[in-house]
Amino acid sequence: ASFTLTANGAKNASLGGLVTYPQTLTNTGNGNDSFSLSTSNTGGFSFTAVILYADANGDGVPDNAIPITSSGTLAAGAVFKFVAIGSVPPTAIT
Repeated sequence: ASFTLTANGAKNASLGGLVTYPQTLTNTGNGNDSFSLSTSNTGGFSFTAVILYADANGDGVPDNAIPITSSGTLAAGAVFKFVAIGSVPPTAIT
């Protein structure tokens, strides 16, 4: 199994607002595989929540309101697009 994950970096967000990070996962292995997806808050800033949603057309907007935890089965070389949406705490320090 092997994969690459391409993510968009730094974003600006309003206190108490949402910030969206488009992600692209590519199966770089030599066969079919599925990948578990999860989030963690590390570093000097923590979101109140981070939820992952499918984004099949890669427009940076979730396809629906159903959270995901897996890429589903991807063929070798296939791409899975999704977004990570973080909730900025209303008490965050700017």
